[in-house]
Amino acid sequence: MKKLLVAIDGCAPSFGAAKKAIELAERYGAEVIVLYVEEKTPMLPSEKTIESSMMKERISDHPLELMAEYGKQVKVNLQLVKTQGKITGKILSIANEYMVDMIVIGDTARKGLEKLHFGSVAESVLKNSPLPVLVVKRGCVDISDIKSLAEDLNARLPGYEAESNIFYPYQESFRNNRVISFSFFGLFTLVYFSTAIINSTTYQSVAAVPVAGIPLGVLASFSVFPIALALCGVYLKTGGKQ
Repeated sequence: MKKLLVAIDGCAPSFGAAKKAIELAERYGAEVIVLYVEEKTPMLPSEKTIESSMMKERISDHPLELMAEYGKQVKVNLQLVKTQGKITGKILSIANEYMVDMIVIGDTARKGLEKLHFGSVAESVLKNSPLPVLVVKRGCVDISDIKSLAEDLNARLPGYEAESNIFYPYQESFRNNRVISFSFFGLFTLVYFSTAIINSTTYQSVAAVPVAGIPLGVLASFSVFPIALALCGVYLKTGGKQ
């Protein structure tokens, strides 16, 4: 094992993953690439509300600077990478670009509304990565030393604005699934209203046109239900992908 990629987002679980990656690198003589992905996407009001509760776990507004300081403290050379884009996609593309042997990522273990809205980047990376992925569970690694260093760094460096556009990775699943949901809803609505129009009084002559021996209006009416089932099936297969 020569290269490890660890993704951080400024929250405690990601720094636990970073510390574990450094421990593995020291054991195997590997290089550690620390990745911070920033996605500047406007948030919905509901996303901002849930995000405010997640801020309690954010221990640094300068995650890469913090890791640089920590690397100096433990005398480990870290390669720091900052990029913009979709979180899961960027983790996988950077892993491929740098030809890493393993991805290390923190698991937030979110539940309830936060899980429903923002999903899990760790889960998404596990599903889509062709490389081995080590998921470090919340609280498994003592990061008290990183927290102390973060307090000192936060005092020396100005923080981001309150309405920061920094993207917190738990949003990605919700955004992707929302687009898919509205797309399928629009398609079903089109089919439904097309059927209703064909069977209206105005288009009775069209509805009476035989198709394979069955009036078009009847055929269209009976097709709505199987089309709905087909769309649901496709959604269930694609809705969870990032």
